Amino acid sequence: ESFATSAPNAFPPERDEILRRTAIIINMHQDNHRFSEPLRIAITAANGMALISETLDDPYPLEPDVDFIQVQKDGLMDALKSLWSQQQKIKSLGNNLHNKLCKQFRFQTNIINAVKECFGLV
Repeated sequence: ESFATSAPNAFPPERDEILRRTAIIINMHQDNHRFSEPLRIAITAANGMALISETLDDPYPLEPDVDFIQVQKDGLMDALKSLWSQQQKIKSLGNNLHNKLCKQFRFQTNIINAVKECFGLV
């Protein structure tokens, strides 16, 4: 089975169709700062796709090799080729990322917990 190396820029509803057919997202930094790209990672998590990311300085709350694959920039394509042959691992990474960011670390849940903690309601 082959894979595309990139998808075109798109907006809903075309973007939604592209995302439904996507199994893996590659996160590559636009500059030399190794911060996470929250929107890209959130869309990946929401759609249950596997994430291969260039090294992040602080991936919290994500765990490399559990929630996503983390490699140096020059290893991105090798990581993609390796992961592509492991369909169960693709599903597992996508499920783990979705569960971590959409269920365990939901923004709403974290705000509610912070408010409770501030008012001593915990």
